[in-house]
Amino acid sequence: MRLSIVDLAQVPPGGNARSAFANSIALAQRAEELGYHRFWVAEHHGIGGSIASSCPPVLIGQIAAATRSIRVGSGSVLLDYTNPMPVAEQFQVLHAMFPDRIDLGIGRASSGSPTVDHALRGRSSTAVDAGTEGSDSDPVAGLMALMEHEARVTEVVRWIDRDFPDDHPYARVELLPGVDSGPQVWLLGASLASAALAGRLGLPYCYAAFINPLQARAAFAIYRGAFRPAMSANRLESPYAMLGVHLCCAETDEEAARLRASADLFHLDLAARAAGPDAGRPAPLLDPDSALRALDGCDVPAHLASRQLSGGPERVRALLDELGAATSADEIIIQDLVADHAARVRSYELIAEACASGA
Repeated sequence: MRLSIVDLAQVPPGGNARSAFANSIALAQRAEELGYHRFWVAEHHGIGGSIASSCPPVLIGQIAAATRSIRVGSGSVLLDYTNPMPVAEQFQVLHAMFPDRIDLGIGRASSGSPTVDHALRGRSSTAVDAGTEGSDSDPVAGLMALMEHEARVTEVVRWIDRDFPDDHPYARVELLPGVDSGPQVWLLGASLASAALAGRLGLPYCYAAFINPLQARAAFAIYRGAFRPAMSANRLESPYAMLGVHLCCAETDEEAARLRASADLFHLDLAARAAGPDAGRPAPLLDPDSALRALDGCDVPAHLASRQLSGGPERVRALLDELGAATSADEIIIQDLVADHAARVRSYELIAEACASGA
C-alpha cells in the first residue's frame, strides 16, 4: 500500500511562516528520498501564527521545484472561497511546469471564524456556510451547500478535462492551448455525501479520518458503490480510495505519545475557542513538554483523542495494517503536528522503515 504525506506548514515553536515553509520544502525532499508517493499541502485561513499553509498553489510550486519525482498537490483547495476557473487555471499552470506530477485536491470547509469566512468570500458571495465538512448542520442549509459544492466541483473537472457541452459559453475558452492533459483531480471530504459525489464523478477520493474517523469504512463503501468510470483521459476507470490519518511515530510508544501532546493541546484549544470571539485562532504550537504541562489535569475528549494516532514503529505498522484492512484503502496519507522539525522528519523516516520492513 502506498504512503503519502499531507503537510500543514505548521509554525514551529519560536519560529515563523518562513521557517514553516523552509521545513515543508525540506520535509518534501526527504519524503521523496524515503519513497513516499505524494506530498500535499493543506489550505487553512486566519491561523497563520500556527498553520501557515494558506495558499496551496504557491507552496506547491516551490515544493515541486525543489523535488524531482514525488507527486505534489493540494489537500485541499477549498471551493468555498474561490471560483472554479481560477483554480483550474492555477493548477493547469503548475501541470505545465511540472508535467504528470501535480494533484488538484478539492474540498470544502469553514475557517471556524465568521469574520475570516466573510473576508474570504467577499461581500457579493452567494456561498452557503453549512459548517465544516463532516459536522452537524441545519439540514436545509446543508443540502444547499452540498448542491453548490457539487456544481463547483463539476465545473472544475470540466475546465481541466475541456469537457463543457458544445453549446456552453465556456466551451470556447481554452486555459493553456497546447498543454496536454492536466493535473489529476481528487475529491476530498469527511462525509458520506462527499464519497457519493466522488464516485458519481469518477474521481479518486480521499477521506479525512482525522476529521471524522467513525464513518471511514462506510464512506469508502459508498464511494465504490457509486463509482462510475469517466470517459476523460484525466480520470479513472476504477475507484481509487485514500485514507487520511493523523499519525506520529518515535522510537517508542511513550516518546510518540509525548510528541503527540502538541497536537492534543492544539486541537483541544481549537475546540474550546470555536464558540467564542477567538474562533479559529488557536494558540501557536507548543513543544511537547510545554504541551504536556498545559494538558496536566485536562481531559482530552474521546472524539478528539480518536483522531490522533501515535506509536513506535511496531505499533504504527500494526495501526496502518489494521486501517488498510478495515477500509481496503489503496493509499494512506499522513498528517501530523509534531512541533520539532527534526523529530517530525524522524517520524516519517520511522514510518517508512517500519512499513518497508514489516516491523
